[in-house]
Amino acid sequence: MKKSWKKSDFVAMEKKKVEKLEEHCEVVEKEGHLKQKMWEDQEVEKLKEHCGVVEIEGYLKKKMWEVEVKRLRENYEKECDLMRRELSSTFLEKMELEQKMKQHCDVSEKRDFEKKMLEDEMKRLRENYEK
Repeated sequence: MKKSWKKSDFVAMEKKKVEKLEEHCEVVEKEGHLKQKMWEDQEVEKLKEHCGVVEIEGYLKKKMWEVEVKRLRENYEKECDLMRRELSSTFLEKMELEQKMKQHCDVSEKRDFEKKMLEDEMKRLRENYEK
């Protein structure tokens, strides 16, 4: 015997198909949402890792600059100390030379004074002798 199909049978069958499609669509939508969420989470993690790397790189660059600045300061201070010593030794040499010149001039002036005194004494003695 052949079953006769009624309109209500078709409607019921179509309703079941629609329900299955709706369930399938919900599952697909949920899967899509989950995939989107997973992708977003992965992107967030990648960004966090990248930010961490950038932060570490920035910290390392800062430390490298600090080391370089410290090295340059030390070199500058060494050069300044060297120049101070050179200037100081030059100043001391100048002072020594000035002292020697002064002593020489004092000796020379003393000699000149003694020479003049001797000449005056000789002149006086000659005058006395001639008289």
